[in-house]
Amino acid sequence: MSGTLYIWDFDGVISDSLHECLTVVSVATYRYLHPAVELTAADLVDICSAEKINELERWMRPLRPFIVRGQDYLWQYFNRSLFDRHFSSIQEYMEVFEAEFEAERDAEYRELFYSSRKLLIELLGSKYIGLFTTYQGAIHALRASLGRYETFICSARDRQALDLILGRHRIELPADRIYTQDYCAGRVNPGLDKSEQILEILNLHGGLTQPFVVIEDQVKAPAALQPLCPEMRVIHAGYGYGLDEDWASAGFRRVSRVEQAVDLIYEIF
Repeated sequence: MSGTLYIWDFDGVISDSLHECLTVVSVATYRYLHPAVELTAADLVDICSAEKINELERWMRPLRPFIVRGQDYLWQYFNRSLFDRHFSSIQEYMEVFEAEFEAERDAEYRELFYSSRKLLIELLGSKYIGLFTTYQGAIHALRASLGRYETFICSARDRQALDLILGRHRIELPADRIYTQDYCAGRVNPGLDKSEQILEILNLHGGLTQPFVVIEDQVKAPAALQPLCPEMRVIHAGYGYGLDEDWASAGFRRVSRVEQAVDLIYEIF
């Protein structure tokens, strides 16, 4: 096995969780409007109907490239008049977001989103995994990566969903090779964003100046790493949620773009 580090993003590269996240949004907003109601699994039939989730997806899918944390969906939902528009770059979006941002509301949205996800997991049981779409080509390439390189996964997602998806595909990765931001699986959240996760991996496994590969659909984390990591190679998962404008302006020294998940395998060999 090569000592080269391959560091994979999860959501937008290995799996698409937009449907799951919008289902959580539907549960969260119902709980917000009806705080005295104790939801049951039967209630989800109406609250999370296909019609309602499809309507959420119609207007929130274009905003997916700007999601970093779960509560970001609720910022968009509860402030639709601000966010239901076209944004051409992360910078343009963040100008609107930062003008509206309040730390107290952010904490409220965070608690509401992640507690609603936890409730959804409990109510759906084994059906919860059905809310995700897995990119089979990425799963195939991830298996190849595990056999050839020192492989890690870094994600802003909760560990529980990640474990479920990897388990369904019989992929085993040591616990210390998976970095997540965990708010509902009963583990301690280390509070690291994606670039901080990657920096910790590099510092523990050879330092910042070593050659390594990052596989991402969004530009934020590799852009933050670029000034610190001269030997970083970036694989842009073009089928994910990143914006072409942001990737084009990032100025990466070593980057390749993959249009379909099935083609990731060619970046491993």
